[in-house]
Amino acid sequence: MIRPEPPAYLADADPASGPATPVRPWSSRARAALDAALGLVPSALAAVPQADPRAGGWEVLDADWTSTGTAVVRLGPPGGQPVALLRISPSGAARLPHETRVLHELAAAKLPAPIAAALPRRLAAGTVSGSAYAVDALVPGVPADTLETDAEAWAAVSGTTVGLLTSLHQATATRIVCDDDQLHAWVDAPLDVLAQGAARWHLLAPTSRIAALRERLRAALRGVVVEAGWVHGDLWSGNLLVDPSTRAVTGVVDWDLAASPDLPLLDVLHLLLHHRRAVSGQETGQVVADVVRGRASWDAHERALLDRSRWCLPDGGPADEDLVLLAWLRHVAAISLQQRRYVAHSVRAWELRNVHRVLRIV
Repeated sequence: MIRPEPPAYLADADPASGPATPVRPWSSRARAALDAALGLVPSALAAVPQADPRAGGWEVLDADWTSTGTAVVRLGPPGGQPVALLRISPSGAARLPHETRVLHELAAAKLPAPIAAALPRRLAAGTVSGSAYAVDALVPGVPADTLETDAEAWAAVSGTTVGLLTSLHQATATRIVCDDDQLHAWVDAPLDVLAQGAARWHLLAPTSRIAALRERLRAALRGVVVEAGWVHGDLWSGNLLVDPSTRAVTGVVDWDLAASPDLPLLDVLHLLLHHRRAVSGQETGQVVADVVRGRASWDAHERALLDRSRWCLPDGGPADEDLVLLAWLRHVAAISLQQRRYVAHSVRAWELRNVHRVLRIV
């Protein structure tokens, strides 16, 4: 039997490759990497005028090198305000093209107006000198992570966000039954990534724990009826843009971990878990372990958002704890693959705190 391909969000790295050399955003190597990326801007801009004729007069207004190995360049008319965002990444050879395909599919879908307006508009994408690039019209707003410590503001933002994403989920949903192919995509493929990571670092490899989690999640999901569709895959405050005066959500960005068909409830769980991490200062692994072991419960607002999102499991589906583990698994598998291309901190420390801490309590 031919084994199914892994989901696209896990198709970015050579499983046999080791971690890349760290390139911290403030280092001289990062400055050199940013300078090299800026040298590619004219070639990338040459592809834009067909989508936006104004691009012929754009120039670099400012640029940063991120901890994820990406140059982020703001473009606009000389002396003016930014109107477009260019990302160039030598490590994004699969992720940026995948995001382009996702945005094109979503742009062609008949989505409700509010979520359609919140999506980035891709002007151009491609590869130049071995680096992937993408140019988007600038989405207005500021990142919502500045609001996470304001309980009232965050309640409004998170409620609006779940509403926006629910409209996407429902517009693209199809009823499916979790069969072996679906179990491979949602359980086996990401667990295989974690198993490769454990072997790569020669840690006290939790082989039996990975097997136990595989059995637990497959048993929880097998035969379950699901309304599955497009999910964002990395829904957290940093990927939400808000109007700084009204706090209205103006954009949902960074769709490189999006997938379909996937479970809509995972977007909501990712948003809630990351918020807990942000306000508590704990690692994701500790947050997840506390929830799964019953040491932390959902507050009334979180519970309402989760209940509002369980429409995707018409027959009830798995317990909350299993769904939290599934959301965690998707997240850490994607991060583990990312860190094989770039490393901004110790991979071993990250895996101990965020992967092994959860596997130990399964």
